[in-house]
Amino acid sequence: MVEMYAWGKAASGQLAVGETDEELVHLPMQVPYYEGFSPKVVDIACGSQHTVFLTNDGMVYTCGSNDFGQLGHGKVCRKPERIDSIETMTIKQVRCGQDFTLALNNKGKVLSWGNNRSGQLGHPVLDIIQRPRSIKHFNEIHVTQISCGMQHSLALATGRSENNFLSKY
Repeated sequence: MVEMYAWGKAASGQLAVGETDEELVHLPMQVPYYEGFSPKVVDIACGSQHTVFLTNDGMVYTCGSNDFGQLGHGKVCRKPERIDSIETMTIKQVRCGQDFTLALNNKGKVLSWGNNRSGQLGHPVLDIIQRPRSIKHFNEIHVTQISCGMQHSLALATGRSENNFLSKY
């Protein structure tokens, strides 16, 4: 059985331990099992004040601060909450930047949400995006891996771009 542990700043609920009187958790604390969630977690990612969990059935759960829409479901929560708007997709990887989130689905498409004021979400509007949105630039490109920095994102891809930077294979 998989067990999860969290520690550090807990003020925004990013540790997924539910209600706690502690603002700082100095030692690893076991994350409680939430029905349909905890035993199936296969990937985790942490932003500045939010956390994202991916389960083995491709579902995405988030908790913590939602000041910039980084949770993707419009709520602030101290326990992981599923992002229902993408439940018809199978997500295979999740990553976080400071206050934004990326998800890669099994078809090689990237979704992003949260703070886009530095262009880190890959959408033309430099503003907050509250819900997961597909990055249109990757419509003809198959992405295999995603990564985030504090305010930037990267994707490893196969396919063909307008500039022929990518291989066909």
